[in-house]
Amino acid sequence: MFLKYRYALGYERLCTLVGDSLSWRRFCRIGLEVSVPDESTIRKITRRCGPELVDALNRQLLAVAGEHGDTDLGRVRADTTVVEADIKYPTDSGLLTAATCRIAVRMRRLTNVGVRVIDQARTRVGGGQPHGAIRLVSLHEPDARPIRKGRLGKPVEFGYRAQVIENPDGIILDHSVHIGNPSDTDLLRPPSTGSPTSSTRHR
Repeated sequence: MFLKYRYALGYERLCTLVGDSLSWRRFCRIGLEVSVPDESTIRKITRRCGPELVDALNRQLLAVAGEHGDTDLGRVRADTTVVEADIKYPTDSGLLTAATCRIAVRMRRLTNVGVRVIDQARTRVGGGQPHGAIRLVSLHEPDARPIRKGRLGKPVEFGYRAQVIENPDGIILDHSVHIGNPSDTDLLRPPSTGSPTSSTRHR
């Protein structure tokens, strides 16, 4: 999983590269006489372990590398990006229609978000603009928000703000996911005490 996140690989590509690389096999403790696990197996193990265990393993790996002097912690750089939610391009009319269709069978789930959709639609009808910091863009991802990053192909993205901090060697030292669209300056924070990397979702 460290190799997957470090090089932004999909599960199938990850298994192929590990199988073809002697150094990656050695890193993963997979001998030449052993077959690389199927990508479906990796998916199941990842879900079973959960993000907390994966984060703990990465923290331990980074700590050991620092103790042996293999990781440069003197200089770091921070970068932020958008973690897109798995949703269609949101419109208030579409959201209002979806909310209406689900109210009958999912009244309990829509108790909170259904009211926000109606308020947003009324604001639009009145010529107003819903505030981006609290605007609902998905019934499946109620915490997702509209975020502008200035990209030509996607001027507005819908999801969360993520920050990654790495050293000049490309080793991830810290990462975090935040609800809303905080400024890059506000995201710069000291590392957690006793752990070189951490993952948090701020509400």
